Amino acid sequence: MLSSRSKKSYFHWYGLMYVCTIWSGIEIGLNLVLKREMPEWQVAINCLLSLLFLIDGVLVLSKKFTLKDITHINEKYKNLDEINYVYLAIALPLAIVPFDLLAYYFGHIEYFSLLGFARFYNVKKFKQIYGFLEDMAFMPKKVKVAVIGTLSILVIHIVTCGWIAIYPDPNMDNYTQYNRAAYWAITTLATIGYGDITPSTNGGRVFTMFIELLGVGLYGIVLGNISKLIIERDRHQQAARDRLYDLNLFMKHYDIPDSLQKEVYAITGHLSGQKVSENDEMIIKDFPDNIKDELSIFTKIHLFKKIPIFNKCEIDCLKMLAKNLTRKYYAPQEPIIRRGEMGHEMYIIGHGKVEVKVPPNRKVVAELKDGQFFGEIALLHETLRTADVEAQTYCDLYILTKEDFLKVVEKYPDLHKNIAEIMEVRKKSA
Repeated sequence: MLSSRSKKSYFHWYGLMYVCTIWSGIEIGLNLVLKREMPEWQVAINCLLSLLFLIDGVLVLSKKFTLKDITHINEKYKNLDEINYVYLAIALPLAIVPFDLLAYYFGHIEYFSLLGFARFYNVKKFKQIYGFLEDMAFMPKKVKVAVIGTLSILVIHIVTCGWIAIYPDPNMDNYTQYNRAAYWAITTLATIGYGDITPSTNGGRVFTMFIELLGVGLYGIVLGNISKLIIERDRHQQAARDRLYDLNLFMKHYDIPDSLQKEVYAITGHLSGQKVSENDEMIIKDFPDNIKDELSIFTKIHLFKKIPIFNKCEIDCLKMLAKNLTRKYYAPQEPIIRRGEMGHEMYIIGHGKVEVKVPPNRKVVAELKDGQFFGEIALLHETLRTADVEAQTYCDLYILTKEDFLKVVEKYPDLHKNIAEIMEVRKKSA
């Protein structure tokens, strides 16, 4: 079974192969319609692509680079990584041929470039991977935008090369000829059609009509996907804005004091940042209890894994900590720790500010805020509290008792070491 890192490597690899395929399509089109000398940099890139396609073939044939452990959850993709040996026997050997290198030494670039079409043997797989990621909601928005953009560029390029093939102009340099044809391709596909460049033969008119029909469909697909991306991006943001709007009306209606409003908005921002949406609980409510418990643990881990004493802990240690942490809210000026009490727990600040005060005049010697912790000495030593700790604002605290801490440390001694090191740093800076 692939690890999470291996799954990412799988998708990153086929993302790279997708880019290689798009580049090959652009290169083949240029080689077929433009009369030009083969630049050495293009030959070097083509040789590199041949090597990448060879590595891809080895990975496919090794059967070690697959997604079978997760594609089984959707029957439509159960054959995603199956090998078509007949197809690979033809397509793979041709795909690894550095056709630009052959054309560079032997000429006949238009014939050798035809071998490059074998590099499109992964198109079906790309489509399946894209469909799988989208169906399972794994598809990052940036990837969607990149796919839409690159496919649009490839279609424009193919249409451009088609126009040059129908109406070549030997009296025009390659750059101007391609630029003029690309201008015609974009205006026609976008259904603008200024009419300054028009077909003059039956073949050209048939090609133009086909491209105009293609443009209508392409325009609809691109516009639909972009609209979908915008709606998906704004959905949770709009829900958060609606909640803040209602909260603002509440504050005004009941004439809530400014100082309290400030605290409410601060805690609202903190709580919103801890969730994907307001429906976190609803998202997992239909799962079996054991899975819900596991998911709930990871939502807690997300809250404190960046805290310095925990950021070096392995995931199993974090899971055990999450099971034992309890959450408690404190109001401003509410005491959290009293001097002279026996300490039995440490506190981690999820949100808010606390003041550490010492006698004789309850002088404030420290102010702690989000991500910081206090009371940790009680976990390591039997000792009385040496200072008062009081909430300065509304606070969201996580409490770890000494009894639970010792259970975790017994299994994961590195946690004890982390806390001891940070305490030592504190003593030196005090």
